[in-house]
Amino acid sequence: MPRLAGAARLASIKPSGQEPWQLGYTTLPGDQAPGRIYQVARSALAAGTATTTVVYRVPVSGAGAPYDLSNGQTARWAQFEAPTDAAAIFPPTQVPDGNPATGTWPSSYERATVTYLDANARQVNLAEPGGHLSVTWYDHWGNTVRTLTAGNRARALNASSSDDAAAEALFARNHSTLNIHTADGQRLITTLEPEHEVMLPTGETTRGRKAITYTYDEGAPAAEEPYNLITRQKIAVRVWDSNGVESETDVRTTSIVYDWGLRQPIEATADPGALAHTTRTIFDPATELITSTTDPAGGTSTTTPATQKTIYYRAGSGSGYSECDSKPEWANLPCRTQPGGQPPTPTGPELPVTVNTYDILGQPRVVSSPGFDGELVSWFSGVW
Repeated sequence: MPRLAGAARLASIKPSGQEPWQLGYTTLPGDQAPGRIYQVARSALAAGTATTTVVYRVPVSGAGAPYDLSNGQTARWAQFEAPTDAAAIFPPTQVPDGNPATGTWPSSYERATVTYLDANARQVNLAEPGGHLSVTWYDHWGNTVRTLTAGNRARALNASSSDDAAAEALFARNHSTLNIHTADGQRLITTLEPEHEVMLPTGETTRGRKAITYTYDEGAPAAEEPYNLITRQKIAVRVWDSNGVESETDVRTTSIVYDWGLRQPIEATADPGALAHTTRTIFDPATELITSTTDPAGGTSTTTPATQKTIYYRAGSGSGYSECDSKPEWANLPCRTQPGGQPPTPTGPELPVTVNTYDILGQPRVVSSPGFDGELVSWFSGVW
């Protein structure tokens, strides 16, 4: 149950059967707000109080800054716009000194997690305890176009004692994940993962990047607006020769067919030009729930063990199973899960059929399934 303090601010939150959270506030110099959340405390199970502290307006560089994120430093990993704001969260294992009300900063950020924002209030850097700093770049649409892990940033800065800022920035870019979008920002076209050692089919080892390329709306009917649904995904290793010529190897393609009315995938084919392993999915056109899934071994048939069918509870009748009908309180929750067909008798025992029932919260309560001897076995879960 929440309780309010002065200025109608939340003072405590007490979940049922748990110790309450106590909320403390502070003001900042020149801040027009009546106060910001400063500390969240809770009694420890043994003794004492566990207090988490938030520190605002953490300097991004210069005096009092936990890390130097000035323009000169961030340019070393090709982050050409330094962050503008930062805030730190201190865990209960480090209660910071200083006083935010007077603008006095903590003397140590050893265990703090510091979040850095740009002028658009987007997280561009995250410094975790130990100085592990990751980086995120955005385009003007707000899409993430590049990320650099803390580990690869450290590698870029320490690759060579003789590297200059340009060499460090190039290393950082080559070891970043890059996302390439269409000009309108609506579609992700290609993702390039960090450069690493790869072995070519010839057995030769070289540097390369995993490249994931997406194609959209192949075979889509005419519509006023694009569907923006992925119809082909190509995964390859992208390499460059000594002359900088780009090529791809170890290409793996998956094609996807949609029910365009439902905007749901109904076929996914791996290696369509050769093996053509197709997984098929059928949806209920009214509820858009999956009623059956067939793996490649089943082909186009839905009456083999390669198909798994799901029958849902209904408010009325018509499911084909009396136990799944006339249950409005469980409507559209899975009732029976069963194979599309049983294997031929000599090949082994029958595949099981499971029946689910639910508690008042809609959580699974009783699941029943035939055991190895054919007897019905039930097990219980959920809230009682």
